Amino acid sequence: RQRLDFAHKISRQITNENDILVFEDLNVKGMQKFNGSMVADNVMGLITQLSKYKTELEGKLYHEIGRFEKSTGVCSECGQHHVLTLNDRNFTCTACETNQSRDLSAAKSIAKTGEFDLIAAGIVARVPPTSQQKSAIKTKVFELSKFAVGTEKKEAA
Repeated sequence: RQRLDFAHKISRQITNENDILVFEDLNVKGMQKFNGSMVADNVMGLITQLSKYKTELEGKLYHEIGRFEKSTGVCSECGQHHVLTLNDRNFTCTACETNQSRDLSAAKSIAKTGEFDLIAAGIVARVPPTSQQKSAIKTKVFELSKFAVGTEKKEAA
């Protein structure tokens, strides 16, 4: 029950703090073969399911990138791909020489891929922030596309 309570609290926090959620579709069963019980005890799958449910319930946007999209080992600054072992927690980009955390770089890569997917699908559009939306933190501002799926003009036959 503590694990379920934790998953509910984290998914609620994630949903409350964001309007657009992007998750990576992970092959948890495949990961269990390599990492065993460490992955079996992980509640990330449950947090993902609960976040998806709460996001859809509140009318926010949930997007999942494919499991074969490369996210780990991609430089968050220049996009250069690197081959990393499971023991490599930090790496230095060979192109821009930026030293970065493997996990943080993967998170940024997932967010960027999700952003590009949603823009390419015409679901969201990037807009310049208004003066009221500007803050000390760099914030990307999106709006839902004017034409939702299925609302495009039909040609007369």
